[in-house]
Amino acid sequence: MTYSVTALETGRAEITVRANEQHWCYRQARSLRGRSFFGFTPPFTTNLARCICGGSFGNVGRKAMRKVDRRSALGIALAAVSTAMIKPAEAQATGYKDSAPWPGVVLREYEGETPSLIPGFKTVSMRDVIMQPGSKTMGPPMMNAMICHITEGELRLEQDGKTFTGKKNFVWTCNKETKEQAYNDGNVVAIMRITDLKA
Repeated sequence: MTYSVTALETGRAEITVRANEQHWCYRQARSLRGRSFFGFTPPFTTNLARCICGGSFGNVGRKAMRKVDRRSALGIALAAVSTAMIKPAEAQATGYKDSAPWPGVVLREYEGETPSLIPGFKTVSMRDVIMQPGSKTMGPPMMNAMICHITEGELRLEQDGKTFTGKKNFVWTCNKETKEQAYNDGNVVAIMRITDLKA
């Protein structure tokens, strides 16, 4: 390389040339000189060296790392949210006791009673009557007032001589001493949730 410039400028040019020659990028690009890629032999130029090091080729690696960093950050965030959601759910888990008062019927009584703000009732509690297809209850008189709710399936109900059908999300009430019998005439499990209102 020849420069027709002042000594100071010549010194700067020589320093730049030596730095470029020693730079890894330029050495790598120079090593490709004369090699054929798919029948094409690229010329060795400064632009080629820049592309290999800090240009378009370098950007590929940086973009890939940014994608990995984003994915990692998203994964960590989702894991943190999942953990935060699972812990309260575990803390809110309620114990219960199952019994089988009639064939095909499971009575699930949840632990604990809550003070009631409804006048005339001291506490409220909850239980589920889980009925297999073809099963029925025996119609005992109700021990207390209650609110009943079909959460799954469908039941045929006989209450004090009246018959009606309770489909999913149907809600009705019983008073103390009410006589009621439930039948699961369907082919799926039916669940009747009872909220007991205790005086």
